[in-house]
Amino acid sequence: MRHHCFPLRQLIGLAFCVALLGACGDDVVEDPADSGLADVDVTDTGDTSDPEDAPDVEPDASDADLDADTQPDGSDDTGPLTPDTDLEPDADVEPPPTEVLLESITPARGPLAGGTPFVVRGEGFSEETRVFFDIVDVEVDLIDGALTGTTPPGAGVGPATLRVIDPVLGEDALVNGFTYFEDLSFSSVQPARIATSGGAELSVRGRGFSPETRVSLGGNTALRHTFISSELLRIIAPPGIAGPADLRLTNPDASLTAPNALLYVASVDLGRVEPSYGDAAGDELVTIYGAGFAETMEVYFDNARATLEAVASDGSSATLRTPGGAPGSVDLRVELEGDGAYLADAFYYLSSESTFGVDALRPDSGSSLGGDEVLIFGGGLDATGLQVSFGGEVATLVEQSANLVRVLTPPGAPGVVDLSLSADGQPDLVLPDAFTYGAPLSLDALTPASGDIAGGYPLTLTGAGLTGTTEVRLGGLSQNFTVNDDTSLTIHTGPGAPGPASLELIRADARATLDDAFTFTEDLAIWGFEPTRGAVAGNTYIIVRGQGFAPDTELTFGGAPATDITPIDANTLALRTPPGSTGEVEVRATQGAQEAVAPEPFSYFNPGARFGGAWGPPVNGSVNVTVFTHDGRPVEGAFVMLSTNANTPYTGATNAAGMVTLSGPDVYGEQTVTATAPEHSAATAQRVDAENITLFLHPPSSDGDGSFPPGPPTALFRGEVLGLDKVGIPDPDEILMAQVFSTRPSMRAQIPSPGSNSVIFEEGEFEITTRVGDLALVALGGLYNTRTQEFRPLRMGLARYLFAADSQSYEVDIDLTLPLNASTRFKFIAPPVLEPGPSTHRVNLYLDLGYDGVFGPMRSYSSTEDLIEADRIANLRGELADASYSVTARIDNNGRLPLVETYAYELTELARTHDLDALPAPVDFITPTQGGRPANGLVQWEHIGSTLPDLHYVFLEDFQGTVVWEAFVAGEATGMRFPEFPDFSHLPPEERPVPYPGGTYFLVVYGIKKEGVSADNFAYSVLNGDWQGVAVNEVLMTF
Repeated sequence: MRHHCFPLRQLIGLAFCVALLGACGDDVVEDPADSGLADVDVTDTGDTSDPEDAPDVEPDASDADLDADTQPDGSDDTGPLTPDTDLEPDADVEPPPTEVLLESITPARGPLAGGTPFVVRGEGFSEETRVFFDIVDVEVDLIDGALTGTTPPGAGVGPATLRVIDPVLGEDALVNGFTYFEDLSFSSVQPARIATSGGAELSVRGRGFSPETRVSLGGNTALRHTFISSELLRIIAPPGIAGPADLRLTNPDASLTAPNALLYVASVDLGRVEPSYGDAAGDELVTIYGAGFAETMEVYFDNARATLEAVASDGSSATLRTPGGAPGSVDLRVELEGDGAYLADAFYYLSSESTFGVDALRPDSGSSLGGDEVLIFGGGLDATGLQVSFGGEVATLVEQSANLVRVLTPPGAPGVVDLSLSADGQPDLVLPDAFTYGAPLSLDALTPASGDIAGGYPLTLTGAGLTGTTEVRLGGLSQNFTVNDDTSLTIHTGPGAPGPASLELIRADARATLDDAFTFTEDLAIWGFEPTRGAVAGNTYIIVRGQGFAPDTELTFGGAPATDITPIDANTLALRTPPGSTGEVEVRATQGAQEAVAPEPFSYFNPGARFGGAWGPPVNGSVNVTVFTHDGRPVEGAFVMLSTNANTPYTGATNAAGMVTLSGPDVYGEQTVTATAPEHSAATAQRVDAENITLFLHPPSSDGDGSFPPGPPTALFRGEVLGLDKVGIPDPDEILMAQVFSTRPSMRAQIPSPGSNSVIFEEGEFEITTRVGDLALVALGGLYNTRTQEFRPLRMGLARYLFAADSQSYEVDIDLTLPLNASTRFKFIAPPVLEPGPSTHRVNLYLDLGYDGVFGPMRSYSSTEDLIEADRIANLRGELADASYSVTARIDNNGRLPLVETYAYELTELARTHDLDALPAPVDFITPTQGGRPANGLVQWEHIGSTLPDLHYVFLEDFQGTVVWEAFVAGEATGMRFPEFPDFSHLPPEERPVPYPGGTYFLVVYGIKKEGVSADNFAYSVLNGDWQGVAVNEVLMTF
């Protein structure tokens, strides 16, 4: 990363050397031999005689020739640039547009709050094209010829005019081209605790409701919807599973989930009590069976409360101690937090009567097939020769005691029969119409087997024993019905929830269920989907809204089938897109013979950014990762993962274009993205909330042919420095001296060495080697102290508006006409205090000549104070009226890390004090300690200072300068964790990534201060040094 600059060990020894002609003065900082520091770029603040010897803190960007935008320019952004070698004009190339044309926006609707990702398509768009929603200017990116961005908040519900303005090709508009709708939101559901049996009416409150809005609970669509207003829906709850349930709202415009919005509790159901009789004195243990029992419930025998002894963990049974009661039947009642159950005549208190007689029997009905157990209560029932008959048919005696007889009923014809008892020496007893025989209940089929959710049509149920039906439920809802005969029943259906529904028939003495007897249907339709665009690699996680969805619904994107189609409820399903090409495609659903087409297309785009980094809207189900080498080639087969956990389910391999999309229902918000590949380095973007990430890997090193690359083109200037004899009168230890420099293209640009003949003493001709192109020559004339070897410049001369061509020589004289008698001041604002101190504050001053380039550093200043006066500089008038000053300012600790640099430009008011406030806080490592190993991969630091950087760039480098891993971390972060990779040992060696080769490394942390840069929005071009400020520190660590 920093190989064009001096190693820090050498740089610290050279950075503050102000000696001339290779000799150093007395202010040289001693080389810290035991510091163990890696190569870090720091700015030379001393030697003004050699401007080339001024490396800066920026790391190398080996791909600096690539375009520095964060977003791709088009479909060619997935691979290296290929020049067009065909000299003939392309016959099939359309002429460039002459005007801007606005064709469409996708989607054409969005919530009032804004934030909807959109794609604007048309012609004539450029990087300068602006997009307006009504009067609101929106930031957009030009991708594949289309403009993408996110909608601003709307002024109100309704249409908005979309307008594009291009500074060259004009403007166009779609009047009312985008429509804002009220945001769909959820606030509450009451009651929030319902029985698992469903059927309860719920009030759902929120905003943005419409008559088409549908509600599902735990994935089951509500049994009935009633639209009250845009803020209130009433629904009938479907059955559910005990536990918390998500509530999902879906309408044609949006879908949202309220996690754990309500609680399903097992419905309290009371089935039986055993034994079902007992002593009237009570205080006996009995067990009740049913569902939904809890320790907080209360159980009553008529109005007498029983004592609850124990409740089964699954709530299916409970042990009670009976209260006392009068002889005879009592009802059993369970109450639990607003729920309850009731069982009539469930328990019988035995009497002490000894006279032969019958008081009651339980139950008083049964199957005509016989075999039902019946209890007969009375007195004197222990008489010998007891015989019990039902309709004249003798029952089987099972148990006999003084007050209780247990029998099994004989078969009998359907209808009401008498109960008869006889015994030796006892009068015969007859209870008229005491028992009812019912025909066996069975359900065969329901026809037709499907129908529209609106209901309103007849269904015919066939079976046996239907006479006497008291209730019919379809999908949990009671239905109107007519019994035709014992084998046929007509149901008059009401509205139902889409999907299969079970039929339950209830008779006084029996009940039966026909599972999935009927399917409520609705016409297949796609209302919309989100997101409306995705990466060309496919695998974007999409939520589709509509109706008529079923488990076998199929969807295609441009004819290619979607994968992982998963119904969420009857109105929403999830899927992942197939790979595609940039542009719009049709979305089509197929369900049996039905087909439906989405009202808007899906847009494929290329998420790769040639200069890397993060861009795009927040993560909303998918992360599009592109992996390039630092020289711009796509990396096929790179391993990519979300999270730092090796067990993450979100992993994948890049395709031939170096792309992969990782997606899922829980991929939302900040993500840590890591990529590595065999024989490549690894890279991480930590806690990034942007859907598009491009990471660069260092490719395998190449030994090359052993030759050095050719140097840059140069030119040669010769001439005289005029007026040197007028700069001042030398003291005995001083001589007249002039130095000649050429300007740089920019403050940080490197230029050729000027050569030793660029310095002249007393008189003579100079000769200087320069770069090519537009430049200026600058001469500083003054007095050189032969004893202290210090140069004191007093006058300056310029030769401006020069042009140099490669290998050419030029004659130019420079007249020292500008006195260096001006000064200005610089104030370090809230500077970090570096330990052990005192911190040294340094300022390097540059003269910016605009078109002619930048000269400097022309002077360097240092102090331990926050205020520095820069003296002996030129006033900005006359020849310099169009010029300005720039500075690099640094804080370091006697030349050692950490260090901080900041920059200021276009300084023209010399009389004022210039504040230097972009001083990002460097990190101070907490763990690991110097030379240590990061425990569990964790690196922690604290910031030295109050001004946090906008972004951290972190990399791991060995002693040979090879970077094995790099990462981008948020500026406010106080640490990071090295990703834990899965075990690659099962792969062949040539396919096996080695993210962290064992050994000792330098962990280097740059803290970058730059407006508009964050962990969610950065490019690798941020490493090129165009910063407001930067801080650097490092620690030696072991893997």
